Amino acid sequence: MGDQITTLNVPIIQPGEEIILEAEWLVPDPEDYIGINVNPWHFCLLARIESENDPMNIPEVEFLPHNVRNNN
Repeated sequence: MGDQITTLNVPIIQPGEEIILEAEWLVPDPEDYIGINVNPWHFCLLARIESENDPMNIPEVEFLPHNVRNNN
């Protein structure tokens, strides 16, 4: 039901440093999900960092927990 909302560039972060990136996200209307999702008010916003130095560990699959557990 979702899709990519934006792409952000992450600057180089040194060990021990942290950074906050902000992206606009328009929360979906739960009314659009009635009959599709048993909890139509429950939305997740997922992020993935892609890097040539830290590639995805496994190919992306449809089972979301598998993607989250095995990739960055």
